Amino acid sequence: MKVVATAKVKLAEVSPVLDDTMKVYAQAVQFCVDIAWRQKIKSKAQLQQRCYYEVKERFGLQAQLVINAITQAVEMVKSAHSKPEVSKELSIRFNFPRCASIAHDWTFLSLSTIEGRVKFQITLPEVFEHYLEWKLVESTLIKDYKGRFFFCGDSPNDEPMFHYFRYTAGVKNILHFVYRMKHMPTFIASKDGGEGFAEIVETILKGRSK
Repeated sequence: MKVVATAKVKLAEVSPVLDDTMKVYAQAVQFCVDIAWRQKIKSKAQLQQRCYYEVKERFGLQAQLVINAITQAVEMVKSAHSKPEVSKELSIRFNFPRCASIAHDWTFLSLSTIEGRVKFQITLPEVFEHYLEWKLVESTLIKDYKGRFFFCGDSPNDEPMFHYFRYTAGVKNILHFVYRMKHMPTFIASKDGGEGFAEIVETILKGRSK
């Protein structure tokens, strides 16, 4: 059985280049959303064929970040009833090792930015130390304008995070495992997978606008 764990790490200091990268990434996702919505594209393959090179040239993002931006745009468009507006604090998806890597002792994280690869000093909570030998697949960079942390999951392996963090959400898939879990997310979407995640993002943005 495959088991996946999500660990939260904190950057030692605020980085202007990372802030700028997040802003550019959000603009790239909005650009992709606009094209997908206007041309009624709901396939990642079709949208990638339509705008990959244009996004890469216009926004100067690393190749994998361009693909991730396209993927997020498709997920947002698929579940939307009106054209989505991308938040300036949109989370960036980093895939290991294509656009992210971590030092063997977990002291530094290397991320692709608009200025190339940049190393950031990090701290890892003790609760995650026994996962250090696990394979890294993907990380999500989340910036909250009030400095709050937020976690979203979809399976029992995410339960420690649901218990650890105050603000949590789960996609509908999580309901299949309710009998196995003591700690559930505080909010559960009405849809599965990527559509559920898009619903969660939309709910958060609506809450912020009130």
